[in-house]
Amino acid sequence: MDRDQASKSIVSRTKAYADALKGTIARMPADVIHLLTYFKDVERLFASLEIPAALQAQLLRPYLNDKAKLLVARMDPAKASDYKEVKKMLLVSLNFTSCISGEV
Repeated sequence: MDRDQASKSIVSRTKAYADALKGTIARMPADVIHLLTYFKDVERLFASLEIPAALQAQLLRPYLNDKAKLLVARMDPAKASDYKEVKKMLLVSLNFTSCISGEV
């Protein structure tokens, strides 16, 4: 029974955070130039809503553009559930290398 309650708790928390993000988070821009600003805005929202790190990558997925969704789907599942790994992979894969040296 504890496992069921824990599962329901995770589902209800995820839904609550997803609802909080609706209307506040933008869809990921297609233009690579805007990616750093996009990720900074997303991270600000995650911090202000106190979204746990374990849920961040999952909550970001619906807002990714189609190309980014495809890239994340090809990731190792363990890495695909880590926001920092998803962000790093997207920046590298989408050829946004100027920020890799210092800002990621």
